Amino acid sequence: SIREIRFYDIHEGEDIAEEVYHKIMNDIILPKAKFKAMELLKSMDRTEFELRSKLKNSGFSPLACEEAIAYVKKFNYINDYRYACNYVNLKRTSKSLRMLQQELIRKGVENSLIEQAMQEEYHEDMEEEAVRREVRKKCKDSHELSYEKKMKICASLYRKGYSFATVRKVMGDISIYDE
Repeated sequence: SIREIRFYDIHEGEDIAEEVYHKIMNDIILPKAKFKAMELLKSMDRTEFELRSKLKNSGFSPLACEEAIAYVKKFNYINDYRYACNYVNLKRTSKSLRMLQQELIRKGVENSLIEQAMQEEYHEDMEEEAVRREVRKKCKDSHELSYEKKMKICASLYRKGYSFATVRKVMGDISIYDE
């Protein structure tokens, strides 16, 4: 801020003494980065990758980002495994296993943590129930669907990442493959 620039007697184009640089980093920038990290986590849980990206986009240096992340990690405010478990638990009834994995990868969660979370929170019968729920949303009486409508529903489910075997099993219950 302007007040801090005046306080440290900083002028454009001039070099900053190393001791002043360290004082500014320790007294101003790092506390602001930590505060920003806490503010970002106050409204919603985030992965380490997401928090780092938000801090970087807010203009903090890589050093300030890492310090802020270390600070919130110290209090277990970010934990990618916990995040992955919560995410899978929350979304498992509306998303396919493949879609959940892809979204967690996009959020920067390590593959090993994703696998652990899936083993902990996602069971095979959940995908079948999610497919049934999707089919119920798309039609009231699945036994009176035309072949073309059934195929459209199947294609939609495949695009959402549901496995061929699960879709076939659920749709087979309404005799799609008998036609």
